[in-house]
Amino acid sequence: MLLPERARLLHVGLPKTGTTALQRMAVRRRGQLADAGVLYPRTLTKRHDHLLPAAALMGLKLATADGVPSIDHWHDLMARMENDRERRAWISHEWISESDDEQVGRFRDELGDRLHAVISVRHYGTILRSTWQEFLKSTMLHEFEDWIAYILTEAEAPDPQTAWQVEHVDLRAQQGTIVERWSRILGAENVTVIVVDPDHPDQLTNAFEDLLGLERGLLATQGSGTVANRSMTVEESSLMLALNRSYADPDSALMKRLGRLPIDIPRQLLRREPRGEERRLTFPTWAAELVDERSRRHADEIAATRVRVVGSLDALRAASRSTDAADHNRAAHVPVDAAVRVSEALAADAEDRVRNAPAADSSGPTAEDIRTAELAKEATRRVAARARDALRRGR
Repeated sequence: MLLPERARLLHVGLPKTGTTALQRMAVRRRGQLADAGVLYPRTLTKRHDHLLPAAALMGLKLATADGVPSIDHWHDLMARMENDRERRAWISHEWISESDDEQVGRFRDELGDRLHAVISVRHYGTILRSTWQEFLKSTMLHEFEDWIAYILTEAEAPDPQTAWQVEHVDLRAQQGTIVERWSRILGAENVTVIVVDPDHPDQLTNAFEDLLGLERGLLATQGSGTVANRSMTVEESSLMLALNRSYADPDSALMKRLGRLPIDIPRQLLRREPRGEERRLTFPTWAAELVDERSRRHADEIAATRVRVVGSLDALRAASRSTDAADHNRAAHVPVDAAVRVSEALAADAEDRVRNAPAADSSGPTAEDIRTAELAKEATRRVAARARDALRRGR
C-alpha cells in the first residue's frame, strides 16, 4: 500500500465519502503529518482543503471567487510541493471528481509521474441521502421523495436551483465512470479505490495511513477511524425543511427580519443526541430498486477497471432500506430539545448581527437591533423552560 517517497497523493473525492472529515483532520494534524513524512500543503487562503488551486487548474467557476480562481493558487500549491524534497504530498478536494478527460490530463501533466489518484466510493443510495441532507442545511425546499424523483427519473426539475443540484449530483456520483476515466488516463496501477463501508468504519482512514506511511490512528476522527458527521433524523430533517421554506417565503416574518437562515442551525441540531423513537431517512420501495440497480452497476464498472480496491465492492451491492409507509420521511412533531437548539442558534445569530452591524453614526446599534436580539433571547428562554418541564415529566 505504501506509496513511493515524494509521491503525490491526489484525493479526488467523491463527495459524501468522508473527504471533508479527512481534510479537517489533515489540517488539525499538519505538524504531526510533516514529522511523519507527509506534506499537506497550505494554500494562499489557508483553507482546510485545496478547492481554489484545483478549481484554478480545472478552469472551474466558483461563486466565492467571482469566476475561475487565479492560476496563482495552483502555482503556489505546486511551489510548496516542489520545494519539499523529502515528503509525500497529499492534495484533496471532492470537486476534482467532476473533471472531464482534458482536466484529468491537466492533473497528470502538472503532477507528473509521481501522481497517484485515490477515489473513495460508497453505496449510491447513501450518497443520495447524504446529498439531500447537505442541501437541506442551506437551500433545499423539496421533500426527500420529490427530490430523488428528479434524480432517478425523467421528472423535470421545477426550478434552476434544483436543476443545478440534479446536474452536479449526476457529475459527482457516477462512480464507475469516474474510476474508469482516471484509470484510463493515469493507468490502473496509479489509482486506488477505497470503499466506505459501515461494517468496517476504520477502512477509509486506515487506507490513507497505509498509503502515506502513517501510524495507525493518526487520522482517526472522534476516537475512531469512522467518517465523522452523522445523518439527520427524519424529525430533524422535517424541522430544517420547514425552516428553509419559511425563509424562502418573501412574506415570512423570518425572511423580512433576518433575510437568511443562520448557518449554525444545522450544526446545533447535529450536536444533540437523537432519541430512540426518532426515525432514519428511508427510500420508498420504487426508489430503492432504482438506487440499488445503479449502485450494483457502479460496483461492476469499478471491478472491470482492475484498479486496486481497498475493501469489498459488495458494500455497493447491498440492498437499501425501503418502505411503502406513507409519510415515513415526514414528521408532524419534532423533539422539544431540537426546537431549543434552533432557538439558541437564532438568538446567537441575532446577537452577532447586533454586535457586527455597522452603525449609521457613533451611537452603535439601533433600538430596533437591540429589541430584535432581546426578543430572540426571550424566545430561547421560554422554549428552554418548556423543554426542561417536559423532560421532568418524562415526555
